Amino acid sequence: MRSISAALILSLSLLSIGCDAVSDMKGMFEKQELVQKAIKEKYGLKSQVGWNMNNGELTQVTVSFDAEEVRDKKVTELEAVAKDAVATSFKSTPRVLNVQVACKVKN
Repeated sequence: MRSISAALILSLSLLSIGCDAVSDMKGMFEKQELVQKAIKEKYGLKSQVGWNMNNGELTQVTVSFDAEEVRDKKVTELEAVAKDAVATSFKSTPRVLNVQVACKVKN
């Protein structure tokens, strides 16, 4: 009987942890969308946002801009755009913020 109780408690604990992880991931995807929306609304630029977490800590955020849209912008301007949007959308500051300019390869 004790082993059944222990197994039940362990199972419930794992389910609880799993639910928290799913909730955390959902929240991160919502924040990712908030960053993209903020950049579009405030600066008129399309962006893509990726992020990495390690043990619950936001370690890296990458904001990618389309080269055609930002060709006339300085890197420092893009950095400021990314920092502003990430700071307002994420509760924590990432250890690393990558600003990326991506171009489409024509075949």
